[in-house]
Amino acid sequence: MSTQAQIDANRQNATKSTGPKTAEGRANSASNSTRHGLTANPTTIFENNPRERSQYDTLKAKLLKQCLPEGELELPAIERYVFALFQADRARQMEIDIQDRWRNKPNNETLFNQMAKS
Repeated sequence: MSTQAQIDANRQNATKSTGPKTAEGRANSASNSTRHGLTANPTTIFENNPRERSQYDTLKAKLLKQCLPEGELELPAIERYVFALFQADRARQMEIDIQDRWRNKPNNETLFNQMAKS
């Protein structure tokens, strides 16, 4: 059980923990728990990554033009398909990037473990 002195010290230290002050710092902090985003929804992925948003929008426009979905059933189905295809491409690229990093530093245990998990 904590002593009163420990409780008081914790409270005093907590007043110093104010978190990030800038918008950039807050945005960075908001993505701390995100590792790869492969299980995230589109909003989470695209919120801080305009490049990926642009890639997704390009793929979506291309597939909408080719497939010409109609109605309430086809449009959501093609949107789910586009996102699944986009995520599969992202996962493949992540695996390639991990393998390339490991090949450049084959004795790095952290990179080897990342490569082995992919």
